Amino acid sequence: MTLFTNLLIGNQRWIIPAAVLAVAALFVVFYSYRRDKRAHWVNLCAATLKTCGLLALAACLIEPLYSGVRARPGANLFAIAVDNSQSLTIGERDKQLQQVLAESDWQTRLGQDFELRRYQFAASLQTVPDYREIPFDGDASQLGNAITTITERFQDRPLAGILLFSDGNATDITAKFPDLKNVPPIYPVVWPETADVRDIAIRTVAVSRSPFEDAPISVKAEINTLGDVGETVTAEILDPSGKRVAEQTLAVDDSGTTLAFRLQFAAPHRGVEFYRLRVAEADKFDQFDDPSTTAEATLANNERTLTIDRGSRPQRVLYVTGRPNWEFKFLRRALDDDPSVKLTGLIRIAKREAKFKWRDNVVDASNPLFRGFDEKDPEEKEQYDQPVFVRIDTEDTSELREGFPTIAAQLFVYDAIILDDVDAEFFTRDQMALLNEFVSRRGGSLLMLGGQESFRRGGYARTPLRELLPVYLDREPDLLPAGRLRLSLSRDGWLQPWIRLRGNEQDEKIRLRDMPDFQTLNPLTGIKPGATVLADATDARGTQFPALVAQQFGRGKTAALAVGDLWRWALRRDDPAKNDQARAMRQMVRWMVADVPAPVEASIESEDKRAVRVAVRARNKDFQPLDNATVKVTVQPNEGEAITLDAEPSLTEAGLFTIDYAPRDPGTYRVNVQVTDAAGSETGRAATGWVYQPAVEEFHKLTWNRPELTRLATATGGQVVQSRELDQFVRDLPEKSAPVTERYTYPLWHQSSVFLFALCCFIGEWGLRRFRGLP
Repeated sequence: MTLFTNLLIGNQRWIIPAAVLAVAALFVVFYSYRRDKRAHWVNLCAATLKTCGLLALAACLIEPLYSGVRARPGANLFAIAVDNSQSLTIGERDKQLQQVLAESDWQTRLGQDFELRRYQFAASLQTVPDYREIPFDGDASQLGNAITTITERFQDRPLAGILLFSDGNATDITAKFPDLKNVPPIYPVVWPETADVRDIAIRTVAVSRSPFEDAPISVKAEINTLGDVGETVTAEILDPSGKRVAEQTLAVDDSGTTLAFRLQFAAPHRGVEFYRLRVAEADKFDQFDDPSTTAEATLANNERTLTIDRGSRPQRVLYVTGRPNWEFKFLRRALDDDPSVKLTGLIRIAKREAKFKWRDNVVDASNPLFRGFDEKDPEEKEQYDQPVFVRIDTEDTSELREGFPTIAAQLFVYDAIILDDVDAEFFTRDQMALLNEFVSRRGGSLLMLGGQESFRRGGYARTPLRELLPVYLDREPDLLPAGRLRLSLSRDGWLQPWIRLRGNEQDEKIRLRDMPDFQTLNPLTGIKPGATVLADATDARGTQFPALVAQQFGRGKTAALAVGDLWRWALRRDDPAKNDQARAMRQMVRWMVADVPAPVEASIESEDKRAVRVAVRARNKDFQPLDNATVKVTVQPNEGEAITLDAEPSLTEAGLFTIDYAPRDPGTYRVNVQVTDAAGSETGRAATGWVYQPAVEEFHKLTWNRPELTRLATATGGQVVQSRELDQFVRDLPEKSAPVTERYTYPLWHQSSVFLFALCCFIGEWGLRRFRGLP
C-alpha cells in the first residue's frame, strides 16, 4: 500500500492518450495471436511478453515518479558510541569490534547523510576523532550514563539516533533508565557467539548477622556457571589474615546453572573487617596465585570482598532484680565469655523500711546492713526509707547510685533491659513511662523473666508496663500448671535461629528431649495480637502454656519468658564442653541487642557505582536528633592516605549528615566518624566501610546481553543490527525517521532499466515465436 501511495504522475495530460494506446495495443496483440490455432501455451506466453513491453512503454508517456521522505543530508546529527570496557575482551569481541570499526566505507557513507559524533565510553563518555586505536581497559561499563549524557548533550539539536557497539552488560542500566521516552533511537550492533566461554562468576552476595553462636555471620551467594566448569564448584571465605573460615561445595547439574551457596562463620573481632569470598572448581584455588593457569575466561568475577561490621562498642544490658537469685549468677557467667555484650546488674537486697532508732550506743539514720563495711559520708549511706541496692559491673561510681534511672540520659545508655523477680512497686510511674520510651522511641529491648514477683504476680496488671509486654495481665489464668514442665519449640520458634542451639532439626530435637524438667512457671493469660509464641511448656497433664512470647513495640521489641527456674538447666552439664544454658542465654541476649540503634550510626548509602554516600545519624543523650553538630568523616583507603571531610546536614531529615565520596582505585575503604555537639563535647563515634570492586560488576555476565539490547532498541524506536548487515543498514538509515527530513522524487520513467525491461520483453516474444517456428 505504501508503494502505491508514494507513486506520482508527472504528466497528467498524457493519461488518456496513453490509456488509448495501451488498449489499442492490447487489442492488436489479442487479435493477432487469436488467429493462430497452434501451440496455445506458446501463444499465451508470447502475448504476455509483448503486452508487458507495450504497457511499460505506454507508462513512460505519463512520466511516473516515486516520492518519499528521507533525512536531509547534513542536517541531522548521528552518534556512534563504542564500549571500551574490559568485558569486551571476552570471546575476542574486541577483535571483532576493531575489525568492523577499521572499515571506513560504512562510516563514510554514514557521514554523507549525517553529521557524525564519535564517542567511546567505559566509566565516562569521551569524544574521539576516530577508532583506529581503542584501549579496552575500562573498569566499568556505564552504558546508562553514556546514553543519558549523549541525550542531554543534544537535547536541543536534531539527533537522529545512536549506533551502539556494546555487549549490553552494563553496570548502571537499571538505575539510569526507568523509561526511555526521551532517548533517540538506539541501534545496537551484535555479533554471533563464536567462542566457547568457560566461566564461574559471583552473581549476588548478601551478608547478614545472626544471634546463632556457632556462626553469627551468614553469607548467601548466587554463583553462575557458563560452559564446561567441571562437576563441582567450591566457595570459601577467608578472614583478613588469609585463613579459611568457611567452605561449601555444590554439584553442577548442567551448563548455565545458578548455584546457591550459604556459608556461616564466626567473626571474633569487633569493628569493621574485610573478608574475601572466592569460588572456583574444586581443588583449583591455586589459580588465584597464578592467573595464567586458569581455564576460565576471567578470574575477576570469582572473588569478592565482604564488609563485616561487628560494631565498635560492647552493647550494654541492664539486669534488674528485686532479690538476689541464681538467674543472675548464671546469666553473668554466660555473658562473661561474650566480648560483644556488657552486663550491668542492679540487685535490691532490702526494701524500704520505716525510720527508727536502734537502742545502742550508735544512733544514725543509715541502714545497719552497711554498718562497718566502709566509711561513707552519712549523706551517701542508704537510709531506712530507701531500698538497698548492689551495683555490679557499672562504668563508674555514679552509675545507678540512686537506683533505677529516672531520666532518659541515664537509661538510654543501655541497649536492653532484663527484669526478673521485681515487683511493680519497685518503679515509680515516671520510671515506667521512661521504660516505654526506652523501647518505643529509643529502640531498645525489654525482657521480663518469670520470677515469683513478675507479670501479674508482681502487680503489673494495672501499670503502664502492661502495654509493653506481649501478653495480657488483666485476669487470672483459668488453669495453673501442675507437676513438672517440659519445654518445646513452637512452629514459629523453629524458624528463629537464636532459639535453636543445634545446626540441624534432628540434633535440636535430641537437645530438647534431654533438657531437664522445670518446676516454676508464671501462667500467661493471653497473647496480644502481633505477638508470637516461640516456645511452650507442657505440664504433667499434657496442658500447654506459653513459655516464651515476643513482639515488636515501636522501634524496639519486648519478650516474656514465663519459666522461673532456668537455673536448673545450668546445673545439668553432662558434657562440660556444651553448656547449653549459657549458650541459650547468650543467643537470647544477642537477639535483644541486635539492630538496637546507637547514638551515632554510620552507613553506606550508595546511589551510584562510582560515587558512595556516607550517611551519619547523630542523636543526643536523650536520643533526640542532634542537628547543631560537627561531623568529621575520615576515609582511609587500603592503599593511600586518609582524608578527613566535614559532613553536611540533610535538608530532609533531622540529625542526618551526609558526604559523597568518589573512590578512584579499587579496594577497601574504612570510614571513621566523630561527632561533637555545639559545645565542643564529643557525643559519639562510629565506623563503617565499603568495597569498591568495579571488575565484579563488569564481568558479572560474559555472554551477549541480547534481551537488554533488544529492550533498548524497541523502547526507543530503533532496531538490533547484525554485524554482517551493517553496510545495508547504513544505506537504509536515511529512509528511517529523523528530526529534520525532506521530500524527494525519483523519475521511474527516465530509467534505463524501464526501457531495458521493455526490450527484453520484445526480444523474448520474438525468440519464443521463432523457436516454435511461428510466423
